[in-house]
Amino acid sequence: MLSFLKNLRWPSREKEVAKPYDGPRTFEVGADYTCVSDPDMPFDSLNPLQSCFRTEYNKNRHCVVEAGTGTGKTVLAYIASRCFLDEGQIVVMMAPSRELVKSLYREAVGIWGAKIVGLNTGNDKNVSEKFFIVTTPEGFIAAVRSNKPWTKAGLLVIDEAHNILDPSRGGELDVAITLQDRAGGKVLLMSGTFQNKKEMAAALGADLFISNYRRTKTHITEIHTPDDMDVATAPKKLDPGVVPTISGLVFNRESMRLRMLKETLAKHPNESVLIFVPTKNIGNCLSESLVIPFHNGDINEKEKDRLVAEFRAGTVNTLLATNTLSQGVNTPADVVIVCGVRRGSHYLDRSEVLQMFGRAGRGRDEAQVYILADKIELFHAKKDGLAKSLPLPVESMVLTMLSLSCCTQDELARVLGKTYAASVNEPEKVEEAVGRYLRFLKACNILTEKENGTYSLTKEGALLARYYLSPKQYIAYVKAARKLEGSEFTEEERGCLLLSLILPVNPYEDVPGRIEKDFQMKLIALEMDKELSFRKAAVLRHYIQKPSAISQYFTYQIRDTDRWLGMFGDMERYKVHEVSPGRPWMQTAVTALKTSAAKAEGQKKRFAAGIPGGGNVAIPVKVKY
Repeated sequence: MLSFLKNLRWPSREKEVAKPYDGPRTFEVGADYTCVSDPDMPFDSLNPLQSCFRTEYNKNRHCVVEAGTGTGKTVLAYIASRCFLDEGQIVVMMAPSRELVKSLYREAVGIWGAKIVGLNTGNDKNVSEKFFIVTTPEGFIAAVRSNKPWTKAGLLVIDEAHNILDPSRGGELDVAITLQDRAGGKVLLMSGTFQNKKEMAAALGADLFISNYRRTKTHITEIHTPDDMDVATAPKKLDPGVVPTISGLVFNRESMRLRMLKETLAKHPNESVLIFVPTKNIGNCLSESLVIPFHNGDINEKEKDRLVAEFRAGTVNTLLATNTLSQGVNTPADVVIVCGVRRGSHYLDRSEVLQMFGRAGRGRDEAQVYILADKIELFHAKKDGLAKSLPLPVESMVLTMLSLSCCTQDELARVLGKTYAASVNEPEKVEEAVGRYLRFLKACNILTEKENGTYSLTKEGALLARYYLSPKQYIAYVKAARKLEGSEFTEEERGCLLLSLILPVNPYEDVPGRIEKDFQMKLIALEMDKELSFRKAAVLRHYIQKPSAISQYFTYQIRDTDRWLGMFGDMERYKVHEVSPGRPWMQTAVTALKTSAAKAEGQKKRFAAGIPGGGNVAIPVKVKY
């Protein structure tokens, strides 16, 4: 394989000589920077940022890049990567969403070829003997815990690296960067809205590239409208004249925001329009009201790919989306509309809104964007969301380090202390957090402490790390399974209760009251009414009894159970448990739910084809827009 790579050397380019290290440097690139060409790239000429990066990039240093959307940051990854590929080193490129990962994979195949580029995300894994691998942060950490050879990379490229400030996603990025630096590899961090770029570059001792260049001039129009959609789950007793959506929601059909959105769309009848919504519920309501397809994290991968492909081709002119399309996915639109920024009690901040604006007018001189919001929403949309303190990624770091080798508490605290989150926390807090988490894992038999003070994972802990499951969630599951032993519930019902701890189903869907009441009364008798969700369990039980009630996205959600069942199978194989707690019940419930989902899918297809017996389906039919 290495000889094949060597044959890919580009004859037009002279052998590069490593540049001496003379300390971190900062480059601010404007539109007046002299552009150069690069025969290795499929473009006539590089833009100012790409030209500067090609000239000044040093493979012996970490690098941080902030460049607005549409400035060709992906090309920087290829310019940096070839320095490592020429030497037979592996390059890992990381992106936050499966949609972006697949998009980057297709682009990379066009540059390097399918023999070099691999994909690692979900069920799509093609990394054997590959040298340029595209994955998600979670996929990378899971592979590190399993000690996969491809994680020993010379370069780690992180796209949309501003997510390190996201408390829910940044921990895995932080761990990945720290492990790569500790192993002696280099990192390239890229983002269009990197608010902490200078701090991150200083922490890593990295070169910093800041682009003041963007080809497309964006015209922003603010439309002041009240947040009056009033989306809610349909109550069991509806007011006269109120009709819920197919997804079981009600909303204000006389909403001023909805009316202004319709008027805005009417101004651009022959242009491609991308509408971003802050929540899935709002998107579902607008999709039905406006008869527009909706791209979000709940639909299956094939449907996502179809919508993106048809939008690019112009078959679909208008598309609704959550932020699944705001981060890097190549979906250029003539017009972008941000329809509100309020997400429950939280708001989208400036960086998230700018990511959405960046989908407008790629490759064009000018683009139009609109934001529909009230004064409070506009305030938050313009406010920087820089976190003053970030949660320490203790759980991920401890499990990852211990899955690789035995460590002392001091060693774990020292490695955790090199994360970016630790730089905005007190050192005492790092040590205290590691000690507290180690005590928890030891009490739960997930790790053991040796006489010399080192810690190692038990077989149970090693499997949790390998299958990328949270110990806290697992312990809550085991406690519930043990309490359900000998209860009045059937095996199927016990499985539904345990699945309520795992699956993200809507607990407020309309189900027969008798099912919900039966679960509730039995759980109260077991003193478990606060530990388990009888509402979620009732929804799952109702799905088994009535397949037509299964929601549109349930087939996608139930895939989460595969990791759990796979881990339980290994626990029994390696004699961790003779029979894993609750595993037979969960297997029974999962099998019944998958059977019901298959029946619902068959009913939907018959309904779409007009075949008798295909009615009564609470799933929308696919429509070609």
